[in-house]
Amino acid sequence: MTEMLPTLLEGATTRDTLHRYCKVAGAVRRALSPSHPLWWHISLATYSEGLTTTPIEISDHAGTDLEIRLNLRRHRLEIVRGSESRELDLTAGLTATELGERSTQLLADLGVEGEFDASHYADDGARLYDPGSAEEYLLAVRWVASRFARAAQEIGGDTGPVQLWPHHFDLSFEWFGTRRVESEKGGEGDAARAQIGFGFSLGDESVSQPYFYASPWPFDQQVTSRELPHTATWYQDSWQGALLMYKAVAAERGTLLEDFIREVHAVAAPGLAA
Repeated sequence: MTEMLPTLLEGATTRDTLHRYCKVAGAVRRALSPSHPLWWHISLATYSEGLTTTPIEISDHAGTDLEIRLNLRRHRLEIVRGSESRELDLTAGLTATELGERSTQLLADLGVEGEFDASHYADDGARLYDPGSAEEYLLAVRWVASRFARAAQEIGGDTGPVQLWPHHFDLSFEWFGTRRVESEKGGEGDAARAQIGFGFSLGDESVSQPYFYASPWPFDQQVTSRELPHTATWYQDSWQGALLMYKAVAAERGTLLEDFIREVHAVAAPGLAA
């Protein structure tokens, strides 16, 4: 039996606030980290208290790693460098622009300078933050992260880390096939590995309620002839893949999420091999 999971149906305002605040942390990581071809240098990770940039190596005279955490138990944005730390109150109603500006000032206090592109997070909309909703999100996202990590190990092959993407505010991991897909960018040829993205979203313009997704790329229409487990369905509106509503997983308290990942992988993986 799974742990009791929150419904996540009442926290949309806090969700939007966390989304904007994660963009601030992601912009710092982007500015201070070496570029990764799959954009892993802009993502965040889960930890026991919330979300984190993970340690970022700072190559200056101090030589001490930097870490930014959204602590969803203490409800603080924590900026930590070595034995020193600074923090901001997540419940203070700061706009994303204000959080970014104050974070930049605190980074400077810790001797960290960088070209932090405010366009990645700037937003002057009012930001409300309910601690209870944030703690429910933490419970859910930690549970999902652990299940994703277990599923990645089970399906095997080449998989990426479980990551939180600030731009869409989804938690996901990738499974990579051996097939190479040719494309053209800026008049030059390029090739990328076929893959399946497995993820969890709190809701967006395409699906308003929290949901899980599995997006094979390239997408083969033939896979839609295969039946998915339980209440999962194929989705082909604003994106192409498989859809499983979070509320079904929260209510089922079994292996529905694992079954979903396992089945989509079994159906789509053969077509993504060389």
